[in-house]
Amino acid sequence: MINHARTLLINISPKRADYLDANLEGYEYIPEEFVPIRFPSYIETIRRILFGSNPDALYVGLRAQELMTYIHQSEYADYATTFDSRVTYWPQMIDKKRVAFPKTITLEQVAGDPRRLIVNGDAVANDVRGKSFRSYAVAIGKLSPTDTTLSLIAKLLEPPFSIASVPFSVGEVQGVTLPGTKLIALPSDENLTTTNTLLTTQSGGKLITESYYGASVMSLENQAAAFQPELYDEIARWYVVVRTSPMPIASSLLPVLKKIGEPNYLELFGVAPKEPMLTFKNLWDKHPHALYKLVGLGLGLIYYAEELR
Repeated sequence: MINHARTLLINISPKRADYLDANLEGYEYIPEEFVPIRFPSYIETIRRILFGSNPDALYVGLRAQELMTYIHQSEYADYATTFDSRVTYWPQMIDKKRVAFPKTITLEQVAGDPRRLIVNGDAVANDVRGKSFRSYAVAIGKLSPTDTTLSLIAKLLEPPFSIASVPFSVGEVQGVTLPGTKLIALPSDENLTTTNTLLTTQSGGKLITESYYGASVMSLENQAAAFQPELYDEIARWYVVVRTSPMPIASSLLPVLKKIGEPNYLELFGVAPKEPMLTFKNLWDKHPHALYKLVGLGLGLIYYAEELR
């Protein structure tokens, strides 16, 4: 099976709707014949910490990219090709464009006179749920026909479809928080002079914002979910897509992984493990360096999955 070890690690269907875009950051080929494995609860606990409780495809791909890089750059790399030496991602994965994935926010105005939307704040992934991709509709309008004033409204276009709103008045500086983030969206009073303007800003290397008018950055499915029913007296609308990288495991999740119960790791490595599980267990238990611990953990999860196939 091509990409055998990586496929076992991510354990998602090749037909999963949000994983069909080959241009997705972190995307790699999954064999069509692969069927996701059902893991016991002890193993699912470990996997939920690594990948989140309900991860999107972007998060899964970037997390797998991180773990497989650690494995392939170590002296234990041969274990990753034991089952099948055919891989599509190595050594290309070390290309800077694929490893150093930036935090990006893309905005597309789809209604109203061209107007600049500014998004400020630090974009971070949700490591608990495994969310690196979020999409929003931001609009100026009225939620109800009985409203007497306009509101600036932001709606998350994925479950739980949260909505935030603040009063809007021309000339007043007040932004709305994008639900589930620390990002603030603020329309500018300055109208754009063309209908095809690209605005790019960067702050401390953390955030890149691109603003288009009339571009296509939002799927038709998410566009349809924007505001149902439609807003009243709407004067502007933007679609906003936020893409962020998971925090590195060693700095964010390793302490959590160390604290979960011993039964989880006994299930993973075995009570009296034989090779190669013994090597993986010793790396996780005894190696002083965090990245080698993660090599042992990642290989342990891969070989455990192979045993269940």
